Amino acid sequence: MTSDDYLVAFDSDGCVFDNMEFKHKACFVPSFIDFFGLQDLPLQAREIWEFVNLYSTTRGINRFRGLKLSLDLARARFAGEGVGAERTSTIPPSPDLDSWIAGARHLSNASLEEEIGRSGSEELKNVLAWSLDVNRRLLEGSPQPFPLAARAVARAREGARVRVVSQAPGNALRRDWGAHGLLDLTEGIFSQEDGTKEDHLRCLLQQTPLPGDRVLLAGDAPGDLAAATATGVLFFPVIPGAEEGSWEEFLHEGLPRFFRGAFAGGYARELHRRFEEALPATPPWEG
Repeated sequence: MTSDDYLVAFDSDGCVFDNMEFKHKACFVPSFIDFFGLQDLPLQAREIWEFVNLYSTTRGINRFRGLKLSLDLARARFAGEGVGAERTSTIPPSPDLDSWIAGARHLSNASLEEEIGRSGSEELKNVLAWSLDVNRRLLEGSPQPFPLAARAVARAREGARVRVVSQAPGNALRRDWGAHGLLDLTEGIFSQEDGTKEDHLRCLLQQTPLPGDRVLLAGDAPGDLAAATATGVLFFPVIPGAEEGSWEEFLHEGLPRFFRGAFAGGYARELHRRFEEALPATPPWEG
């Protein structure tokens, strides 16, 4: 068999690149507080955003879905903690955001701009301003790949075709992968503008028809596992907080098993079990 007989897809943020903590704590959280009226409860707002987007089963979710979940959780938390009706009422309702998320094919700035042009929604204008502010803050960072992740991409390319699948904006992905010489190892990038991870994988399978046991997705979020399961491909988890150990296992056991056809079955199930145990579904303040 040749490299054309295998495909390895890599998620980017928090998986290949060590930037999830920076981008959420230094970029998303301050904008979330500033644009959605949470200045007098910054610690609670930070904990909510970080739980939804970093430390739970929704880690890695699309930014707009993450915003909706965070606003919903903030309303429920503040009401439950007796903050008071006068306080919870200042958290903006989000019917236009909810409706757009429910009906949009792609959740991206471009799609949001189209909806604003159609509806003129002031609520969605604020959401777009928030998203653009996040992108501005992200430009201030210079993310680095996990050292073993960069080696893993190069090793995968020796025996397989390589693609990037991510919910980050495409321009940021091209910048980050290009800055570290990794973009040339890939055959292209699927980004936020191209739909969900499941959309990405289905498109890849149409472009490169291969059996599911010859396609491997490496990711750090439960949504990545769900996308792999839905499309019938294999999944290797990069466990949050244990990234270097995960990449070491990928290099020395996961990838070799993939190439010799011994990944599916018991090994895959054990990986999934360890991954699912690493991220909780219930917020700590509800425990």
